[in-house]
Amino acid sequence: MSNYTTLVAAKTTDGSIKNWVNDSRVPSTTILTEAQAWIYQRLRVRQMLKTATGTLATNSDTIALDTTYRARYFFMFTGVDKAIPSSRLLDDVLSAFSYDSAGNRTTGQPTMWATDEVNIQFELRANKGYPYLFKYYGALAPLAASSNETNFLTNVYPSLLRAICLHYAYEHLKDAPKTTYWLAKAEQQIAAANIDSDRELAGVEMQMQIGGGWE
Repeated sequence: MSNYTTLVAAKTTDGSIKNWVNDSRVPSTTILTEAQAWIYQRLRVRQMLKTATGTLATNSDTIALDTTYRARYFFMFTGVDKAIPSSRLLDDVLSAFSYDSAGNRTTGQPTMWATDEVNIQFELRANKGYPYLFKYYGALAPLAASSNETNFLTNVYPSLLRAICLHYAYEHLKDAPKTTYWLAKAEQQIAAANIDSDRELAGVEMQMQIGGGWE
C-alpha cells in the first residue's frame, strides 16, 4: 500500500512516481492529480457511491449536482410522497415539458429525471416541496499530505493507480511506446474493477420498471 507522501517523493524513495520511471524530472504532483481525474471519470465501484439529500423546492424543476458528480445511480422522493421517478435520457425529459394555457410550465410531482451539465432536470415543476434521496458515483477528495494520505485507490486498486501514473509520467518524458503500454494496462485494470463491481449484483433480486410502476 502506498500513500500520497510516498507517491510524490524523490526518485530515491521506493514507491514514488519518480522511482518507478527512474527519473527525477517528472512532475509527480501534477501526474497524480491527472491520474486520479482519469480514474474517477471511468471507474464505477461502490467506494465511489455518495448520498445527497434535500428538498426539491416548490416551483423548481432542477437540483444542483455536486461538483464531484460523475454518474447517476439512484433517485427517489422520500417521505409521504415516496416515489421513484424514471431515470431517462435528457432528450426525453426536455421533450416531456408541458405548459398551461397561459404558457406557464405545468406543476406536479415529477415522474422522470435526467442530468444535464450541472443539474438533475425534471419534466415538471414541483407543486410543493419534495424531499429526496440521490445516490450517485462521485470523485473522492484528491490525495493530499497529512489530511488524506490514502484512500481506496491506494488500498484496493494500487495497480490501477500505478499504471495510470506511469502512463502520464512516460507521456511527460515523451516515451511513446511506454505511454501507450501503460495506458492499455490502466484500461485493463479499469475494466476488471468494473466487472468485479458488477459481480456484486449476482444473485440480487431485480425489479423491472414498466410504465410508471414496478414489476
